[in-house]
Amino acid sequence: MQSAAKSIGVIVAPSTSIDFIVLGLAIFLGGLVGTLLSFSVGGINISLSTSVGTLLAGLLVGYLRTIYPLFGQIPDGAISLMTSLGLAAFVGLTGIHAGPIFLSALRETGLSLLLGGMAVTLLPQIVGFCFGHFVLRMNPILLLGSLTGAQTVTAAMAALQ
Repeated sequence: MQSAAKSIGVIVAPSTSIDFIVLGLAIFLGGLVGTLLSFSVGGINISLSTSVGTLLAGLLVGYLRTIYPLFGQIPDGAISLMTSLGLAAFVGLTGIHAGPIFLSALRETGLSLLLGGMAVTLLPQIVGFCFGHFVLRMNPILLLGSLTGAQTVTAAMAALQ
């Protein structure tokens, strides 16, 4: 293996160590760039935000890792933990932020807001599933994956995976 690696390239062995410097710098610099970078479109000022900046930094680090395989190593278990923890934090913080707004809107408009939201959310999923399953004869698991991806339901996508 060692002699073949000299002619093929670098050996990338599974590791339990995390490159915290690359991880920390990507999060910090991505958040900083996302906060500071803004541009104007049609007279409207648009900023990337910390989350988009960090996402772009993560994509850059992932791209650099394809070129330099030993750069920014993070074990699969740590990535899985960060994905699950990040999803849980996102859902929890979204609920904390949206809860009071939802309750006040529900008091103002009544039950019609809740029922209308349910219809707008469920109807495209039901129609899409029936069309995909009965007309296109798609595999139900692949069909559910495409429907959850189309509506960006990350928790459902993770459950399907």
